[in-house]
Amino acid sequence: MRFRCLLSKWLQLSFILGLTYSYAMFQGGPLSWFIFYVSLFVVFYLFLLTIYPQRWIQVHLELPDERKIASETVTLKVSVRLKLPLPFMYLHLKTYLPPSITYRFDGEKSFEIAPWTKRDPVIETLRIALLGRRYNEDIQLDSLVRGTHHFQRVDVSLTDPFLFVKRDFSAAVNQTLTVYPYHLSSARPIEERQVIGMASKKRSFRDQTDHIAGLRAYLPGDKMSRIDWKKSAQTDMLMTKTFDPLTTQEANIMVYPSETVEENEWILTLLYWFIREAKKRHEVLSIVFINELDICLDSQASLMHTEEQLAELALTGENPITELPTGEHVLLTSVLSKTLVDEIATHYQQRHFFDVYLTKALDALTSEEKHQLERLKQWLRVYPFDYATLFGGDRTNA
Repeated sequence: MRFRCLLSKWLQLSFILGLTYSYAMFQGGPLSWFIFYVSLFVVFYLFLLTIYPQRWIQVHLELPDERKIASETVTLKVSVRLKLPLPFMYLHLKTYLPPSITYRFDGEKSFEIAPWTKRDPVIETLRIALLGRRYNEDIQLDSLVRGTHHFQRVDVSLTDPFLFVKRDFSAAVNQTLTVYPYHLSSARPIEERQVIGMASKKRSFRDQTDHIAGLRAYLPGDKMSRIDWKKSAQTDMLMTKTFDPLTTQEANIMVYPSETVEENEWILTLLYWFIREAKKRHEVLSIVFINELDICLDSQASLMHTEEQLAELALTGENPITELPTGEHVLLTSVLSKTLVDEIATHYQQRHFFDVYLTKALDALTSEEKHQLERLKQWLRVYPFDYATLFGGDRTNA
């Protein structure tokens, strides 16, 4: 409390104490003295609250240790410890959420809705502090969005039952919650022709069939010639031979983010799906964010490391387009600007090939974007890659 406010409270308490003492002295009798002693206790109680030091209040924010995926729920534990317990106080907590976690992400259903709903940036809880020294509050956050979310501040307010004194304290918590990218359901697979690297060229690796790397359970689509019938008879289940890859061909993916959170999250979700599929096929991906110069994504690292990189990405789409790299590319974009299409046209004239995956619904394109789309179709293959296209549009009412 500021000194002027503190001095004002002390003067008011002194006046109340003096008034009740004067009444007891002049009136006399047990009732008047009882009123004085009660007021003396209350004044002393309120005086202690006015001088209660901030260092006697400790606030901790605990995050769960388990790994969290986008669209899941997390429970935050806020604990307040008082060195000196003050009974019958109102304990008011304000937990400030980082701006990155205010969006609500409900998995595949969120890709049908734009803009996304938001949660309150401040979560408030109120309880009555009795004689305890430690108080815990559980805060549940559902529909987590991908990202690295930094919690920095929790405010604590102590108020007496008479609402005479209110003490406000601010505590730094400095906790980080990492939410990993959402993985599209394997129950609705994307067609093989839409997999990165399949649109413009054949399978990017072949197996060294003279060296068996191991065995795994049979999966639908495996070649019959690769089934190990002897091992299958011993285990009573079909086993498929796996081989060491002989050569690996690199597929270049260019990502062109937009300025909206929803479209960028759809692009990163698809990119994560492509990375997982490429690792299954032993393909190497070279990923370039063409208008985010400070982003470098190492797709050749382990899947866990790649997931950590994707969790930390914060795309803005505000930077200008840089020069496109040469070679054969797959472009993931929800924006069809004239600058981008002109850059692609220049590379096409130099015999550099592109497959464009449009991550935006066709009916959501502006008239200018539709014009640029028609330009692209003159030279390149453009694949609609919006939610309705991938899942057949039969989830719009899900």
